[in-house]
Parts: sequence; C-alpha cells; structure tokens
Amino acid sequence: MSKKKKYSRKRAWTTLPLCRLPQEDPLLAAFKEAAAEGAVLELRLRLLCGVLPELEPHSHALRLQDTEAAIAAWFTARGRMNSDDAKKLELCRQLRKKLLHCNFPMALKKLDQLNEVDGSGGGRAELTAASIRDWLRHLAANGDLASAANVFIDAAELVYALTEQISAILREEENQKYPATTTASTNEKVTDPSATPSRRTGAPSQVFMDEFKRAAAEAAVVELRLHLLVALIPELHACGDEMNHAESAIIGWFSAPGRKPLSRKEVRTLLRCRELRNKILHCDFRNARVKLHESGARRRRGNVTRFDLRGQSVQQQLETLFSRSGGTLVADAASTRAVGIYGWLLELGSAGDFEEAVIVFGRAADLVNRTVLQVEPILRRAKPNQGATAPA
Repeated sequence: MSKKKKYSRKRAWTTLPLCRLPQEDPLLAAFKEAAAEGAVLELRLRLLCGVLPELEPHSHALRLQDTEAAIAAWFTARGRMNSDDAKKLELCRQLRKKLLHCNFPMALKKLDQLNEVDGSGGGRAELTAASIRDWLRHLAANGDLASAANVFIDAAELVYALTEQISAILREEENQKYPATTTASTNEKVTDPSATPSRRTGAPSQVFMDEFKRAAAEAAVVELRLHLLVALIPELHACGDEMNHAESAIIGWFSAPGRKPLSRKEVRTLLRCRELRNKILHCDFRNARVKLHESGARRRRGNVTRFDLRGQSVQQQLETLFSRSGGTLVADAASTRAVGIYGWLLELGSAGDFEEAVIVFGRAADLVNRTVLQVEPILRRAKPNQGATAPA
C-alpha cells in the first residue's frame, strides 16, 4: 500500500481579510486540503459498496450514515472490523459534515473525540465569542485543519484495506460452504473486478480521483466564502447554518430598494453552483454532469464502456474485452446504479468534467469576492455612526 501524503501543521498565516484572500493563500489551502480529503473518504466508502452486489444499493444512499452502517455490519460480522474502527468512520463522517458546512466549533469537538478514540487525548481551551473568520484562523494556526486532513487520509486507508480484503473473505466463505471444491478456479468471483479503483501511480482511476479531489476542494471553498459573506451581513446571520438558502437570501438582500441587484447571470451562477457543489461532494456524478452543463460547461463525453465480467474465466474476459460486445456506454446509462459510481468517476474524468467543475467553482468564488466589495460600502452607509463592519 502506497504511503500517503501527510499534511504539515506549520504554516505562515496571512492577516488579510478572509473574504479577499486569493485562491492560493495558505489559509485557504489548509481548509481545501481538509475538505478534499474528507470528500475522498466519502468516495472511497461509496466505491467499496459498489464492489459487493449485496452492498451495492448502499453506494447510492442519500445519507452517508446508511452507507457506513452497511459496511460496518458486513465487515464486523466477518471479524474484519472492530468497534474502534467503526467509531472512527462515524466520527470522520460527522467531522467532514461540520467542516464542509463551516461549523468550526463542532468540527473541533469531533476532532477531539477522534483523538480520544486513538488514545492521543482530547480537550483544549475553547475559543469563545469568535466569528467564523477567527475560528478558521484558530484551526489553521493550531494545525487542526492539517490534523483533520490526516485523519481523513487514515480513514480512507482503512476503507481501501477493507476493499482489498473482500475477495479473500468471499473465497473463505465459499470454501467453508463447499469444502470439496477448494481447488476451484479463483476466476469465478462474486465481486465485480471493474468496480475496484487502482492505486497505481498514473492509473486513470488515480488520476481522476485526484481531479475529483481538486473539484471537491474548490466546491468547499465556494461554500466557505458564502459563509464569510453571510457573516458580513447582520440580516442574514439567521441563515448561516442553512446554507441551502444562503444564496437565495443574498440575492434577496441585494434586491432591496437602494441596492444594485445581482444580474440574471450572477443569480444563475450562484444557484447552479450550489446544485453542482452538492452533486460533486456527495458523488452523484451522473447528475453532476447535468448541473455542469446547465452551468455553461462544454458538453463532452468520456466514451467509457462498462463490461460485466463477473463469473467469467480469464479466457472469456479477454474475448469480451477484445470483441467489445455486450458493453454499456456509461454516458448513455439511465441511472448511476446501472454502471456504478466507479463507472461515472471514469466517465467524468475522461471527459474532463472535473476540470470543468473547477472552472465553474472558480467563477462562483470570484463572484462572491466581487459581491463582498459591494456589501461593505452599503453597510457603511447604513451605519455611518458605527463605522464599517469588520471584513470577514
């Protein structure tokens, strides 16, 4: 198993207002690293379910909690997962959710709980009465964002190790069920070999996994910038925890008398970016492509074809692949379930859709930055006696 990168806790942090930070700023980089590794963990969990027919429906579960529960039950019943590992996955899911929704106080608590499970202790002096910008700087300067990224990497390594054990587990169960056929060909597997991504450097699946990670990171940054924008406007603080409505609230705020409304194009960018963000982060790649095209991205196909090789001998597999008969074009599949999340990962990666998503998220982040510059003078005019609102 290849050794994964670990993130450094030591950085030089900027003192610029967060809303105006460039994309390459180390503070944003630390947040993006944690968010991206959390997104990869969810993808790994969903890909694991896609390997086993009995768990495959859970790979498309709306709630990641249901996916984790199915995985934990399957491996625990076979003695391959202990209670601590199951608890770590559960806490990682909760930590990821809090980070992506910029609930940094609760994210820190979940990180402390993970440290307690690992036996490395937990608890610290709490930062009270802090704004979202103070919390972000606090987590970054103390190395907590780097720690979260490393926690997600460790959990993803656990999930990958479990994935690699599946074939051996199924062979053991087959041998126990039919002891007289222990020398049967190992080519007749229950698992789908095309559903397991390669970890080999340069392999298409690894390249596309990295592209997905970059898209997920930029998606998370858009939400962070929206939270920081909401923090600037007192009237919008109520929607800070429900970011599904934040874009609409921001659009409505600018539509008030005396303010310059956002253009139709800007409104469309904000609303469609939210939809695309949710599809990418929750690995709904088929619908992510639809939202990507609605956002103005180029329409391209990866021409990835899926062949079902289960139950075939090596000779039969080779004949199927060389003849290219009986395959299903992923782009033409009626649903994600028909070809699996892994098939759609390869399809979007081959078509360059993850790179297009990065561009779309970049445009949305730039729009939010421009919006911040419009908000500050409006707030100064509204409260001339109180001075300008501190930039987030």
